[in-house]
Amino acid sequence: MLTRLICSLLFACALAAPAMPQANDPFALLFGEDELDAGAAQSTGQDDLLLVRLSLRGRNVADAIPTYKISSGLCLNPEAFFEALEIPVSETEPGHFTGWYLARDHTVSIKLTAPDATERVAVEPSTETPFGPCLTLETIKQHFEFDIDYDPSTLTVEVTPPIILPLEARLEREAARNLISAMRETATPDYPIIDNPYRWISWPVADVNLDLRAASAAEMATRFSFEAAGDFLKTTARLRTVSGNDTSLGQSLRLTLTRQSLAGERIGPLLVRSVALGDIALAGDTLLAEGRSGRGFILTNVPDVRADIFDVTEIRGPLPEGWDAELYENGQLLAFVTEPDENGDYLFEDVQLRPGFNRYEVRLFGPFGQTETRLIRQFVGTDLQPENETLYSLALIDGDSFLFGADVRRETALNTTPRSAGQVARATISRGLTGHLTGRVDGQIGLSNASKRETAGAVSLFASLGTAYASVRVASDGQGAPAIDTTLQRRLGPAALLSTQLTEFGDLRTSARPEGVDRRARLRLDATVPFLARPLPTQTDIEWLKLSGDASRLDVTNRISGAFRRSRWTNSLTYSALSAPDLSERAVRGDVLLSRPLRDFRVRAALGYDIAPRLRPRNVSTSVQRQFGTTGFGQANLAYDFQASAASASASWSRVFQRFSLAATAGVASDKSWTAGLRIGFGLSRHRQTGRPRLTPPGQTRSGSIAPFVFVDTNGNNTLDTDERALEGASFLVANALRAETTASDGTALIAGLQTGAPLSVELQQSSLDDPFLVPRERGYAVNVRPG
Repeated sequence: MLTRLICSLLFACALAAPAMPQANDPFALLFGEDELDAGAAQSTGQDDLLLVRLSLRGRNVADAIPTYKISSGLCLNPEAFFEALEIPVSETEPGHFTGWYLARDHTVSIKLTAPDATERVAVEPSTETPFGPCLTLETIKQHFEFDIDYDPSTLTVEVTPPIILPLEARLEREAARNLISAMRETATPDYPIIDNPYRWISWPVADVNLDLRAASAAEMATRFSFEAAGDFLKTTARLRTVSGNDTSLGQSLRLTLTRQSLAGERIGPLLVRSVALGDIALAGDTLLAEGRSGRGFILTNVPDVRADIFDVTEIRGPLPEGWDAELYENGQLLAFVTEPDENGDYLFEDVQLRPGFNRYEVRLFGPFGQTETRLIRQFVGTDLQPENETLYSLALIDGDSFLFGADVRRETALNTTPRSAGQVARATISRGLTGHLTGRVDGQIGLSNASKRETAGAVSLFASLGTAYASVRVASDGQGAPAIDTTLQRRLGPAALLSTQLTEFGDLRTSARPEGVDRRARLRLDATVPFLARPLPTQTDIEWLKLSGDASRLDVTNRISGAFRRSRWTNSLTYSALSAPDLSERAVRGDVLLSRPLRDFRVRAALGYDIAPRLRPRNVSTSVQRQFGTTGFGQANLAYDFQASAASASASWSRVFQRFSLAATAGVASDKSWTAGLRIGFGLSRHRQTGRPRLTPPGQTRSGSIAPFVFVDTNGNNTLDTDERALEGASFLVANALRAETTASDGTALIAGLQTGAPLSVELQQSSLDDPFLVPRERGYAVNVRPG
């Protein structure tokens, strides 16, 4: 309920006669001047006072340590310095600091005298600083054997102790706890929860796109895409199809039913946390199978963000037509996707997982200037599986076969059955044996001729050993020597991580085994390198493969990323060497990715280049995007392929109207070919108040949406009565971010593109209301959001 607040404010003012400023001082005339006691002894002013940042081995521990400049360097406030590093040393008598360091029998006694007045820089003569005697950097080095340096460009004092301080150990523990806590996001406890229970059937929302394309050397092409999402049989149903000149409607029809426990509780007689039926995607396994998609089902009580195999994973999600996706890890731009796969998803394969917390961001960019961010969290390690906890998953999938239409069989150049085809049943069960040891058993059975070789099993152990994680996996298909995979990952200080992996494939024949590979060894180092007072995350990945026929391959990849102001860039450099009895090849290739917002523009560029066998650029491309107003969007693209000596340019314009969206594209190439296209799109949903279908801009089916209704509730019955009014122009904070959508004249708004899977906080921004005395009945709500 919005209530009019009537407040009566009483003000009392005390007047004092100001001191008369000097006539020749313009600042004194404007602001007055402080009264000075000419008879008092002068003390140190604040002109040479510095507030420096204290950094402990690259970790910020204090933002403002009072510091004075003297002729020999810096002089720090002792109490602030010892308190920031949590060293139990204090001033027991004037100028005398005593305590202990690391151990109580390791006593510290420091006698300080105030620096000489002649050592000060641009200050009046004084015997001590305002905080008393100060602590020079040399004194710190002498008593604590610290490496301590001052960087004047960033006003940072960097401390590097010879051993780990108790403060560092505590911060590491807190960071680990915070990362685990981040995995258990819950609704804001102060906000009432608006539940969103699954229904037997509900009105779906839909997105429709129609493309018309023309080219210089081809006939007119049409493309129709349709996506719908809604509740069906108490699940979230998603239906998608794409048809055109070369694709029939039935071949691309996909239907998936999912049910997920938002609160994390286990549901049903099997105590599952999530269920997926229909056209699904099954992630790959390190030794047993590669990822596959097709018709089937998955039942599991494993939390959605859990992972306990230290290798790689894949990140996928719905990618509407005309959108592109970028993948970031801790702010590093890793890769981008501009076209959906056959299932309509963006797909990032072989994404590396590290022990502890893994945080990835997928940033989606739409053709009309829309932006979305999806956060993917994976915690790798046994810490999330307590002792005696049992987790399981069951899956059955018919690879490359789907519910509707003819089977879509992807064939290779040799016209053979693809590796991911055929029916496979998979089961996994894991249990926490102790607080530091987890056991796991995997089994799968190939149920058709195309998948017979997929029948195999694996036994695994995962352990935490101090700051290290280790895993051992043994897999066999009953056809000879088993496969063995061992992994060891260990942190080297707070800013580095070393990972090693050795895989012996033996006689294993499953699709997870790379073709022609007998043995694989990997070494990876993740570290942060300081450069000009800025951290540069870097990764070095070394992979060696023993190939069939006495051949081997070595790949060494270094990726370094950085951020300068709002720019983010990544440079990847790869050295490859192939050795065989009659062949030897060497190559060095590089790729640079750059993404930067520039005023109203977003610029993205990519450069591919070769260093060996000869130095040359491979290709270069750039994309410049700009938003016009709130609903218009333009983009220009340039690309050049140096090897083919081919250039291309394209441009697009789009705008979102109240009921639909419109986009136009055009492109030319150096071979005088051209393309042109026109796209119209719209969404279909049911109006919250009238219950009638309505047209909206597309984009509701791939994510969640809310439809708030704001009105003045004078009588407090929670209903809009005839003598009450709806509020126009109200805006909202969703997940602590201000949304651009505002309520229309009927008091309603549609806020789409919301991340699903966890409750979101929604608050009405009071400053957006037309009457400052109107206040929300509730400070905010927590809303369970699901697709559709």
